Amino acid sequence: MLKKMLLYIPIIFLSALFMQNSLPSRGLLGLIEGVNIRNSNMLVASDFLFISLVVFNLFGNCEKYLYGYGKYELLRYKKRTLILGKIILKSFLSVCVFCLTRIIIYAFLLFIRNEKIIDFTVADISNYISTSILSLFFISILQILVELKFSSFAGVITAFSYYIVSTILGGYFIEKEQYFPLLFLTTNFSMKNRTDLISADFVDLYILYLILAFAIIVCIFLCRKIIKQKDIF
Repeated sequence: MLKKMLLYIPIIFLSALFMQNSLPSRGLLGLIEGVNIRNSNMLVASDFLFISLVVFNLFGNCEKYLYGYGKYELLRYKKRTLILGKIILKSFLSVCVFCLTRIIIYAFLLFIRNEKIIDFTVADISNYISTSILSLFFISILQILVELKFSSFAGVITAFSYYIVSTILGGYFIEKEQYFPLLFLTTNFSMKNRTDLISADFVDLYILYLILAFAIIVCIFLCRKIIKQKDIF
């Protein structure tokens, strides 16, 4: 994971640079606010660049246990659910590392550009970290689910498609002041400029946490069911 992160850091740096160049002068609040309501192309692209790293980092993690050398580890441990737990834990830890690395790089870039860094509250940054980790973890679990059922390629396409559709439609529905569909578009939950509108006019922020937790639990349950029934050998 450490070696991969050294390769990913330049891309995260570029993602942060693209985002800062498309925002007015501000500190970490710009990262926390995320893609604007009108779906700025540069902001969507910078966010997509970061998401692509998370998705590609998990590419093939399931298939190696189903068709590759990992099936011998599966034979050794016997229980498929233990292997699934290992895959899920690895995905969660990688998501945490990516989110925290992004914050550090974004802050470092602000520092070297002599921009103000701290322009947020503790609640802002804690909510951003929590919702970012949960929303990305949901995408990773969705990717694992599709990979178990179909293939690694299908998992990547599903994860990318969900992110793009969720983000773009999120901005569209907020502009139209139609908030109910946003409950199914979880990538918007980590964007403060969108959740502020949702929580003010529709549901409390903690409801969004519950929705993310419920979606993750359902996907994990489906993953367990699929891997138990999967014909591996």
